[in-house]
Amino acid sequence: GFEGVTYDPENHKFYVVKERRSTAPTYLGLGVYEVRMNGSWEIIFDAPTKLGATGLATDLADLFYDVHSRHLFLLGQETERIIETDLSGNVFRTSALPAPMTQPEGITFSSDRSTMWVVGEPNEMRRFTVF
Repeated sequence: GFEGVTYDPENHKFYVVKERRSTAPTYLGLGVYEVRMNGSWEIIFDAPTKLGATGLATDLADLFYDVHSRHLFLLGQETERIIETDLSGNVFRTSALPAPMTQPEGITFSSDRSTMWVVGEPNEMRRFTVF
C-alpha cells in the first residue's frame, strides 16, 4: 500500500510512495506518485525499472522532497538504503543507512539538510549528521 508522503510547497503538490508490488488499490506497485491539490495523480517515474531491477530498492517506506535541489530522497526499507533521485527517477546518489535499524519507516531532514532523522519500528529513531 501507500507508505510515505512529502510536500512540495513551491508547486503545491505532494509526492507519495507505494510500498511494493501488490494487487490493490492501484495494481501498479512500487511507485513514486505526484498528487496534485485537485486530487489527480500520476506516476512520475518507473520505479520497478529504475530502482527494483537495479537492486537499489524492492520496498519503499518513505520519501523526502528537498526544495533546494528539487530531488527526492527515497528510503528503501528492505535494503536500508537512501536513494537520491530527481523527479524523473535519475539516481544521483545512494547510501546505506549509517546504522542498522530493525525496520526503517520514515525519513526527514532539517531545513538546512545538515541533519537527517530516520524512524522505524519498533520505536526506533536515529539522528545522523549529513555532510
